[in-house]
Amino acid sequence: MDKPLLIWSPVISAQLNEKHRIKGVTKYRLDNKFNSVEDVKIKVRQSEAIIQGHSVQVFFKLEILCLLEDEMAELKLITWYDQCNEKLSITEFDRAINNNENVYMKLTNIDCEGFGELLGKEIHIDFYINYSIIATQEQIIEISPAVNGEKAADALKAALEKLESEVAHVENENGQLRKQLFFYERDITSLKRGLWKAENRNAILNRERKEHQALIEKLQSQLRQNINTDKSEHSYYTGGSIRLNTPEMRQEDQMNLGSRIKRMFMNSL
Repeated sequence: MDKPLLIWSPVISAQLNEKHRIKGVTKYRLDNKFNSVEDVKIKVRQSEAIIQGHSVQVFFKLEILCLLEDEMAELKLITWYDQCNEKLSITEFDRAINNNENVYMKLTNIDCEGFGELLGKEIHIDFYINYSIIATQEQIIEISPAVNGEKAADALKAALEKLESEVAHVENENGQLRKQLFFYERDITSLKRGLWKAENRNAILNRERKEHQALIEKLQSQLRQNINTDKSEHSYYTGGSIRLNTPEMRQEDQMNLGSRIKRMFMNSL
C-alpha cells in the first residue's frame, strides 16, 4: 500500500473582517490645454501587504490612464504612474495573528475606479481602491496517492481557467476602450462636418446681406437724385413756387400705368 504524501502548502489562517477602501487625490501638470476629461482608468500594477509588528503595511503601484479632448476636438490618451499605501491593525482580522510565526499576507479582491477634473492646465484625479487581505501560513498537508493525481489535475485546470479569465477580462477592457474611442472620434467628425456646413451657410448669408444692403443704398441714392432733379425742374417751370396740393391721378390713368408696369415686369423675365 502506498504511503501518503506530505507536502508544505500555504493555508489561510485569517482574513480581514470587511473590505477596505483607500481614497486618494493627486494632480498632474499638463503640457497642453484640454477641453474635457472623457474617461479615467486606474490599474494596479503591483500590490504588496507586509506584516510589521502589530500592523500590516499595504502598498500599491498604480497606472493612471486619462482620455482627454484637446482644443482641436481630438482625443489624447495620457498615462501617469503613482503609488499609495495604508497601515492596518492586525486586530482588524477575524482571527488572531501571531507575528512571531511565518505569516504571509496576500491582497485579494482588488478593484478601483477614478474620476478626473480639469483646472486650468492641471488635472485633478480622485481615485478609490477596494481590497481585502488574507493571512496564510505554511503547513504540512497529507495527500493520499489515490487523490494526489486528481488534485494535481484539478489544481492545474483551475490555474488555466483563472489565467484564461484574466486574459479575457483584459481583452474585453481593451475592446471597450477602443470602441469608446471610435464612437468619440465618429461624433467629433460629425460635429466638425456640421460646423463646417454652418460656417459656409453663414458666409453665404453674410455675403448676400452685404449685396442686398449695397443695392438698397444704391437705390436710395438714385431715388434722392431723382427727387432733387424733379424739384429743380418743377421750381424752374413754376418760377420757384411748389404747389403742395397736386391733382389726383384719374382712375383711367391709374389703370394704364398699372398695365405699363405689368408689361415691363413681364418683359424683364
